[in-house]
Amino acid sequence: MTVGLVALAEGCGSGSLARSDGGKTCEQLVSDYQAAVYAARACTPGAPNQCLAAVPVFLCAGCNSYVNDGTQAIAVEKQFFDQGCDKKDATSCSLELCPQAGPFACVAADGGALGGLCSISPTATN
Repeated sequence: MTVGLVALAEGCGSGSLARSDGGKTCEQLVSDYQAAVYAARACTPGAPNQCLAAVPVFLCAGCNSYVNDGTQAIAVEKQFFDQGCDKKDATSCSLELCPQAGPFACVAADGGALGGLCSISPTATN
């Protein structure tokens, strides 16, 4: 029984080992998800219909952030769950509590010279 548990623990490690089927590890998918969400936050301050697509703040999180186009993030999220990463590797899922906050708006980044990022509106009130 102990040998079986050791083998199981080794098979469900951090996900840092390359997959034999050429797919991405759970660790890689977490990184890809974070990058996709960040890229999807790019927006144009003052343009209409910005920051309306909901995506989870973290994989396995119970709350959303709002971005312009969540297509890539949602595709990575699907692959993450299809591969069972939420069950294989406890470190892949963030179980942090995150309060629903908002509203989200396109906020000028770095003085507006670099466009904007979907963020909680600085004028929002609770």
